[in-house]
Amino acid sequence: MSALLLVVVLSAAPGDADVLPQPVSSVTLPEAIDRALERSPRVASVRAAVLRAEALVVQSRATWLPTLSLNGTFTQLEGNRGLNDRVLLPAQSGGANLALNVPLLSVPRWMSTQQAQLAVEASTEDEKEVTRVVTSLVGRAWLAVQLQHKLVAVAERARVTSAEQLELATLRLAGGLGTRLDLVRAHRELSDNEGRLARANAELTTSREVLGVVLGERGPVDISGTPEFGQLPGPGELERVITARPDVAAAESRVALAQRAVDTSWTDYLPTAGLLVQPTAQTPATPTQPSLGVTAQLTGQLVLFDGLARSGVRKEREASLALARAQADDVRQRAESDLRLALQVLSLREASARAASASSKWALEAEVLARAAWKEGASTNIELIEAERGARDAESLAEVARTSQWAAQLELLVAAGRRPTR
Repeated sequence: MSALLLVVVLSAAPGDADVLPQPVSSVTLPEAIDRALERSPRVASVRAAVLRAEALVVQSRATWLPTLSLNGTFTQLEGNRGLNDRVLLPAQSGGANLALNVPLLSVPRWMSTQQAQLAVEASTEDEKEVTRVVTSLVGRAWLAVQLQHKLVAVAERARVTSAEQLELATLRLAGGLGTRLDLVRAHRELSDNEGRLARANAELTTSREVLGVVLGERGPVDISGTPEFGQLPGPGELERVITARPDVAAAESRVALAQRAVDTSWTDYLPTAGLLVQPTAQTPATPTQPSLGVTAQLTGQLVLFDGLARSGVRKEREASLALARAQADDVRQRAESDLRLALQVLSLREASARAASASSKWALEAEVLARAAWKEGASTNIELIEAERGARDAESLAEVARTSQWAAQLELLVAAGRRPTR
């Protein structure tokens, strides 16, 4: 997905280097997630699925609720029809009736409505699962922009340091204390750091564009603030967290739905009954049809043999139950693996971040000592350049390690089905 977004961004980028940069809006991590969820096509599609499931509940309920209908007819003949002087069919006749149909006993339809309601619950859990996936995608894009900001700052500090070194090397050479070789080395180091800064800015521009694409914006988007992940789940909470995860809950809902369909298969053999009440009006009245009348009819049906269709339906439901259980087991296994891996990776990345931070601290101190020694003439600028490179690289690695730690916290939060706090 990230590679595809990069291709889209790069292919849409203007080729003219003189194009003025567009204003860039900034968002915090929770704001970015909210904005993506509002515009994500995946979220929109699963929300439509929830609405469809709710509509199916209404349709299913309508099959066992009373229905009321008004019917009317008007007949025009070429003239009165009859025998001799007796009119059997008048030239004009009309009638109307009001039909009230009340299902009295329809257990399978009642069970079908309950099944539809369970399907709504499963669809709702699907929406939460898509939210979890979108949160992960947006969080990674947001952290990528933040990392590039840090790397740009490191590259800028390195460029400033090498520029100061070049200035000092020039003064030393003019004063007869330095050599042409020191000056050349300082020039090369400054050029190298200027190139690193340009590449870091290019990566920052690309990552902003990617974040804008993820959020559905028409331009680049920058970040603001620092990520806050709140209370992260611990190893002792795995079972509770896994059970509450949206994809696991959705899979379990489908198992319950399939199990209920199997358990209620016996209702297919129950009789059905209904009541039909029809007030009627007829003009002109006939001996069998008065001008005003009421018809009430009680109906019932018990299917004795249907070619084993109901047995086949039960077998299909049992197969669907077996499939739902297998899928639920697979989803739970993957959820358990995600959480175990997220916990282990977070622990390792925290250790890596601590080590990288300590390394950066010592590298910066080594740079200070090397600069002091060079100024005193106790060493050449080779040692100073090596110390500056070491400090620059160590600081870059520390920023990468810190961002990797945040990414691991995000993945643990997402694996638990939660979102970053505001």
